[in-house]
Amino acid sequence: MIMKLPSSHRVALYVQEDRHGDEQAESLLSQLQTLRTEVRRWGTIADVYVDTCSATVSYRDRPGLSKLIADMRREKFDAILVTDLWRLFGNVEVGYELGELISSVGRFLISLDGLVDTSSGNATLLEHYKWVHFQRLMSKSQ
Repeated sequence: MIMKLPSSHRVALYVQEDRHGDEQAESLLSQLQTLRTEVRRWGTIADVYVDTCSATVSYRDRPGLSKLIADMRREKFDAILVTDLWRLFGNVEVGYELGELISSVGRFLISLDGLVDTSSGNATLLEHYKWVHFQRLMSKSQ
């Protein structure tokens, strides 16, 4: 059953740097402006989470993502909105863990790049992360 996200939900905005120096600030501001404009389709801003470290590191080493996860468990928002999925899921392990957590706590994930929108049933890429994670576990056990 596909659940539609009502337009009155609290939405967490996540931004991730992809540049250095002056370009970093421009990138973060650009992402934030885009998310603030698009969030109106799904609800209101609950909070903004920012990371300025590499997206490939574990979420435990990304303060913005760590706070987002803690707040997700505390039910401070209903959905996560991100411009590009790679900003949130920098590697397979993070993708798998976050995908599982999002599903288990009943939150939605929407990426403006169109790769994931669990509010409309588009979760194929999350299933891919599960499959790749499983394959890695199987190869390690051999």
